[in-house]
Amino acid sequence: MGNGVISGFIISNSEVGCGQFMVRPRAMVLKCRNGLIAPDTSFSRIHLGSRLDEGMIQWSQQTKNKNYELIMSQTGDAIKTFLSKDYLGTMIEKLAEGMNQKLDRPVDAIQNVCKHLKYTESQRESILSYFLHDGDLTGSGVAHAITRQAQNEAADDRYSMELAAYTLLGRMKQFDKPFSKN
Repeated sequence: MGNGVISGFIISNSEVGCGQFMVRPRAMVLKCRNGLIAPDTSFSRIHLGSRLDEGMIQWSQQTKNKNYELIMSQTGDAIKTFLSKDYLGTMIEKLAEGMNQKLDRPVDAIQNVCKHLKYTESQRESILSYFLHDGDLTGSGVAHAITRQAQNEAADDRYSMELAAYTLLGRMKQFDKPFSKN
């Protein structure tokens, strides 16, 4: 598939009637096909569409149409930003930050991360196996192992794991300590 990183995005909406719409940036590492989702710059809106109908004000069709136009324009701007070289560069810098975090207790760090993220025993074992197989004993090695395991998960779990892996980059030292099951 090749080397490098490409940028993309995830579009989601509320499936429980809360009216939330969200666009989040996502990067994919081509060599391993692992994805990372960045939560810190996502674009979201709450109470879209029919939610305007609530309350005392009777919204005109013109107002509803302008609301949709605004949301579509904002979404386009968010997507353009997330697909830009500058934004991808920012995500790559975050990955590089994780590469510079050598772990003193890498196996303990993986176990602490998995405990913190409440992964199952099976997930923890797979993540540890990926981590040890790759031999990258850095913070980005942990993120890589998590995102590799994410490829085996259902869509919602994959999304959560890719999101968690990105948020851990730069914070891995807090997990680099002796593991305790308690």
